[in-house]
Amino acid sequence: MTHWLATLPGVASFAVIVVASNAVALGAAFLARRLFHRAGVTEAPGVVNSWGSVGGALCSMLFAFTIVTLWNGSGQAFRDVEAEVAALRMLARDIAPSQMPMVRDYVNGTIADWPQLCNGSESSATAETFLKLERFAKPRSETFAKDLFVEIASLDDLRNRRWQAADLSVPDEVWVGLIVVSLALFTVLAVAMPAGRATHVVLMVAVATAVGTLIWVATVLEYPFCGHTGIGPGEFVTFARTHLP
Repeated sequence: MTHWLATLPGVASFAVIVVASNAVALGAAFLARRLFHRAGVTEAPGVVNSWGSVGGALCSMLFAFTIVTLWNGSGQAFRDVEAEVAALRMLARDIAPSQMPMVRDYVNGTIADWPQLCNGSESSATAETFLKLERFAKPRSETFAKDLFVEIASLDDLRNRRWQAADLSVPDEVWVGLIVVSLALFTVLAVAMPAGRATHVVLMVAVATAVGTLIWVATVLEYPFCGHTGIGPGEFVTFARTHLP
């Protein structure tokens, strides 16, 4: 749902989300003030502030759940990449020297396909190089046969987990919940009209900027391999340089 935001530079995506959030919040505030003035109301009842507290609490709970879940998923994706490279190191140690070109082809294909991890799909050529490695890899000696089998199985699992993490996203239902709760909070705060217009504007801008920042954090974390903060192929590049001359 937010893939296009995740691909923007961080400053650009932050600006887009915060500006949109402030536009909605201020639009609600000005509309509420206009309707209240027409009705002859100069200031909302104090009880509305209690509703604002409830709305803020619900909003914070849902954002906290979403961001913590995404943070954990992003951290696990990074650890899985490290484990995948570790499995490749062991594989390069135990495979027959004559079959190292198969490992080199797979690693080079993985590095070339890395941009596709940003909501894309693995190329068929790279998938075929792994299948070739899986079917025809031979150990350096019989002593390493069992280890080689375990390393290839582990590599297959971690490779699949990497592509699954690339598709990691907040379910649309959660995004709908976040948007609805945020709009509800803006509505309550717009109705909780203080006497001073400038005060109302400042408060709405502060809350809208905070909500927009939370939405931005969620979009940054939603796709762990996208954007300037995403996980890069540096571990694979280093492995290729040091183990695959």
